[in-house]
Amino acid sequence: MTGRNKISLIAIIVTFLSCFVINNSFAQNSKNTCKGKQDSILHKFVYTTVDIMPEPQNGLKTLSDSLMKHLKYPTNKGDFQGKVIIAFVIEPDGKIDGQRVIRNLFGSDFTFSQQLFKIVKSFKWEPGLCKGKPVPVLYPLPINIGIQE
Repeated sequence: MTGRNKISLIAIIVTFLSCFVINNSFAQNSKNTCKGKQDSILHKFVYTTVDIMPEPQNGLKTLSDSLMKHLKYPTNKGDFQGKVIIAFVIEPDGKIDGQRVIRNLFGSDFTFSQQLFKIVKSFKWEPGLCKGKPVPVLYPLPINIGIQE
């Protein structure tokens, strides 16, 4: 990534890790923390809050580093800045399913979001746990995008 359209993804680490820490600390300090809902894409129950949140086997920092290294800003899209939010379900076997784009900066062009999914799916994931049992967890991933001069 070079030139004016270089992505500054430093905010990924802050946003990504803060979401994990907040979710995880809330879950560990509450009783009956496993909550969820019927998923409209997968048509099954998925958890949104669990005792232990899913995480990449190599850790969140490795995922953040990979996102910063491999994401390519769409050069034909101008200088967009803001937040892209994707979400996916991490299944009990650690596989990713039910990909969705919650917020996209590029209208109907999902090239950037597809890059995010490709990177996320390249990682092996430890599943989320509810009462010690692996369960499907809906996992939102907000990415802040900025332009470096």
